[in-house]
Amino acid sequence: MVLNQQQLDPDPALPVKKNAPGLAAFANIIEQHATDAAFLWVLRSFSEVSAFYSSEDITELDQRIIGYMEGLISAEQLGWEICLQNFEYEEPGETFVAAIIAFQSGDAAKINMVCEKALANPEMTPGLVSALGWLNESKAKLLIKRFLNSSDSKYLYLGIAACSMCRLDPKQQLNHILQNPDITQQPGLYAQCLRLIGELKRHDLVSVLNQAMDANQENARFWANWSAVLLGNSAAINQLKPYILEGNPYKHHALELVFNVLPTDQARQLITELSKDPTQIRTVIKSITMLGDPADVPWLLAQMSQPLLARLSGLAFSLMTGIDLEQHKLDRDYEIAFKDDSESGIEDDAENPDNGLPWPDQNKVQAFWEDHGKSLEAGQRYFMGQPVSSESLREVLPSGNQAQRSAAALKLAVLELNTVLQNVAAPTVTI
Repeated sequence: MVLNQQQLDPDPALPVKKNAPGLAAFANIIEQHATDAAFLWVLRSFSEVSAFYSSEDITELDQRIIGYMEGLISAEQLGWEICLQNFEYEEPGETFVAAIIAFQSGDAAKINMVCEKALANPEMTPGLVSALGWLNESKAKLLIKRFLNSSDSKYLYLGIAACSMCRLDPKQQLNHILQNPDITQQPGLYAQCLRLIGELKRHDLVSVLNQAMDANQENARFWANWSAVLLGNSAAINQLKPYILEGNPYKHHALELVFNVLPTDQARQLITELSKDPTQIRTVIKSITMLGDPADVPWLLAQMSQPLLARLSGLAFSLMTGIDLEQHKLDRDYEIAFKDDSESGIEDDAENPDNGLPWPDQNKVQAFWEDHGKSLEAGQRYFMGQPVSSESLREVLPSGNQAQRSAAALKLAVLELNTVLQNVAAPTVTI
């Protein structure tokens, strides 16, 4: 086990509490707290890059999660027992809740039990990593440091992944891990380290990235090139392009970086190539969004008549121009817009990435653009109606919706080679 009780007990930041009497009578309330906290965590995971959620919405959601977690923690042993029962479902939300309770308790046996099971199941691991990001800074640093000092590669991965979420620089500990010749035989850990180099802008580890570009494992090769681009190696873009042209787990990460870095003429060539494949139409819309050239607005307007593309095209239009469809009454009700379209194939559920986005009224948007779009110059890059610059991007980060903040964070990290890639999905409150 990575931790023992002697290691944890002396730290006052992680007290081990005693059971409080009489809480069993409130078991139904505590059970509901556990269920609601897990559900809200899952909801939040869908919301982290959604244009449907503003920064205020995320803060409100975070506060609700913390409220339920505080209720569970105050229930002490009863709260733990209920969370442990739910933990057996092996779901990420339930894992998050149980991990928070374990980490807060300071009980090494609880921590090791939760970590061992969650690290052995890829479905549960995200909840475990997330839980570390919800601890206050002193608690998180203490646990992450101990995970990074472990000889077990599973715990090293947990520590590095937590550093990625918290944007915490492990400094020499990361160097030490990468110097281990066995690290390249641990694909998940190796790739996570390479990704962290780019996120934190660790220019001192460029040589590690250069070496990893030819690694046997695809995940290591991808994240080495991805991080190299963030550190200013524009030539590495060529290694990311193939990921855009085919279905793979890295497509979105490749797409957003490539089209924020490529010169406009080269980006246009790649968009033309993508356009030849009808199955890549959503990829084309996303590429145009990231490029940010107003010359593409007429094409986006045409896509707004297609039920499966309307909302994504509306989002692209808004991210490029800064024009809020709902605020300017440029949207329409879906039931009215497509009530006779039995072939639309629209399913509004949690799995639909466009769920919650406004439905643009094509005619209204086009008329508005004709009246107000003259200030945006074709051939230039725009984001939220402003030419892309450090100043304009920093204005979006505190108050934009999650889609805007995510895009702004990446654009800023590309523009400023020493600026850490901000994690806009990080919790706004801690426990």
